[in-house]
Amino acid sequence: MRMTPAVKVILIINVVFYIFAYWITPMVSFDGHADWFLNFNALHPLGSPGFSVLQYVTYMFMHGGWWHLFFNMWSLMIFGNAVEQQVGTKRFVYYYLLCGVGSAMVNQLLIALGIIFPAQLVGASGAIYGVMAAAAFFFPDAKLFIIPIPFPIKLKYLVGFYTVVEMYMGITSVDGVAHFAHLGGIVVGIIILFIWKYQDASSARRPHSRYGGDSSHYEKGEGMWDKLKKSFGSE
Repeated sequence: MRMTPAVKVILIINVVFYIFAYWITPMVSFDGHADWFLNFNALHPLGSPGFSVLQYVTYMFMHGGWWHLFFNMWSLMIFGNAVEQQVGTKRFVYYYLLCGVGSAMVNQLLIALGIIFPAQLVGASGAIYGVMAAAAFFFPDAKLFIIPIPFPIKLKYLVGFYTVVEMYMGITSVDGVAHFAHLGGIVVGIIILFIWKYQDASSARRPHSRYGGDSSHYEKGEGMWDKLKKSFGSE
């Protein structure tokens, strides 16, 4: 699978952070704490001694284990390449980071309100769910095969299903997974996408817009539809 520039860099950073957290820093422990790198970069609840504003960014490059990293990065490659080609690298980076930060803020708010238990937050899942929402936004009828389901599913239904599952699990489950943070990534992503859509529509109506006045920013990605049909399956 050929990766787009931002997806490639994000994947590399996540792998490097994983290696530092689980392979290198345990050999260089401080005060007997082998997990100091993970603890330093994970997002701590507001008001706790280890909290830092920088953790709103660093937490999304940390993971709770190999499988956590693998599934997030696999999802990033599946959905992120198409989204980055559609919106451009700069916008994709902004979008990814804003979804991750917004996801963390939602999680922190729910902790502050006493809706969920205080806990450290790690993982790119909030940002990844935002990317999934963007893929469904731009390519709603593109199809994916999801094991073990024996038939392809349209992206709009797949993301809708995941949203319902995360909401249900967030309300009923005590599995330690930040389900509401995942939902936060989706909600923040949808808000950003509709803001961009409004901005681009406004720019297209202006005679001297930065997009040339007669086309929107999204139209530059339409030429990749044939490639997407090959990747996702056609309708």
